[in-house]
Amino acid sequence: MYVRKYCNTKKKIMFFGMNPGPWGMSQTGVPFGEISSVRDWLGIDGPVNRPPQEIRERPVDGFNCKRTEVSGKRFWGLFKTLCGTPDKF
Repeated sequence: MYVRKYCNTKKKIMFFGMNPGPWGMSQTGVPFGEISSVRDWLGIDGPVNRPPQEIRERPVDGFNCKRTEVSGKRFWGLFKTLCGTPDKF
């Protein structure tokens, strides 16, 4: 959903997440994917499939995950402050 919604035009800058965190991108599929930022600011929500082999200590609960990815909260918080809306990101 993220790629279709936000990566479909030419961009001047691209950010890469090198190490997907267990409480961010692993849950949402969005780089730096802190759940409330993805759902409430980017407007992305939906079912997330579990991987065939899952680590018991880090389950994939998708948008039902109760943990937060601090780096993602900071990342998307910065761009929310700078851009106002995700369309300007």
